[in-house]
Amino acid sequence: MKTIFFDTHTHYNHPDFDADLSEVKGRIRKAGVKYDAVIGYDPDSSRKAIELAAEDGSHFAVAGIHPLHAEPDIEEAMRKLESLASGNVAAIGETGLDYFKDRPRQVPDKALQRELFRAQLRLSKKLELPVVIHSRDAAQDTAEILKDEGTGGPGGVIHCFSYSPEMAEIFTRMGFYLGIGGKVTYPASKRLRETVRRIPLEMLVLETDAPYLSPEGRRGERNDSLSLPLIAEAVAEIKDISPEEVARVTTENAFRLYRIHNYSHTPESRERI
Repeated sequence: MKTIFFDTHTHYNHPDFDADLSEVKGRIRKAGVKYDAVIGYDPDSSRKAIELAAEDGSHFAVAGIHPLHAEPDIEEAMRKLESLASGNVAAIGETGLDYFKDRPRQVPDKALQRELFRAQLRLSKKLELPVVIHSRDAAQDTAEILKDEGTGGPGGVIHCFSYSPEMAEIFTRMGFYLGIGGKVTYPASKRLRETVRRIPLEMLVLETDAPYLSPEGRRGERNDSLSLPLIAEAVAEIKDISPEEVARVTTENAFRLYRIHNYSHTPESRERI
């Protein structure tokens, strides 16, 4: 039986894929990446993710507002997002906190980011959808807000996880999966590899963050889901199991994350767990 992968975090709604997305999809499907989630980062990209999922049942749409796209009118932003999410979406996101300072443009105020994050968490609970969380240089605030807003809701994933194994244990105890991407292949990513070693495979999902974060051997190139087997191999080596086992378990995890079962290639047939 052919190995099947689910790329849980892509941006095939990004302009980098406007010219050749059809060809990219042909290549990645042949490589066994049968499913992917297309993640929104503002209203326009979320709308495009929804359109892609409507056109092709192998895509799953996620609608949200990235912390770096935070705008002062949170109430209006939530009206737009709730209207988008009333369609066929698998989750809310990506949302969260980004305190990274080494950027060419100004980072939105931390208080504004936190307010937007809380608003999207509340919307996810209202709509009973999981959340895709972006958290960079903001581990403590992310964990505190999740605790404060309550972890008994729909759950979700900490995308592009890069914190310590101890933080990984905190997030997984809350019921969140950890998104493992190309960074796990980097020689300098010793802390991430230790996290992968310590956290059960049942709490990990694979992602590429395409077109970003290409793995070792593809660095400098536009990333896409062809990198997923490379990431699976790295996880398999760390855990001393087969890449096929990594693919099988993480794909099952992805379907649980996005609450999908009895899936076929027509969007109308999707059902929630």
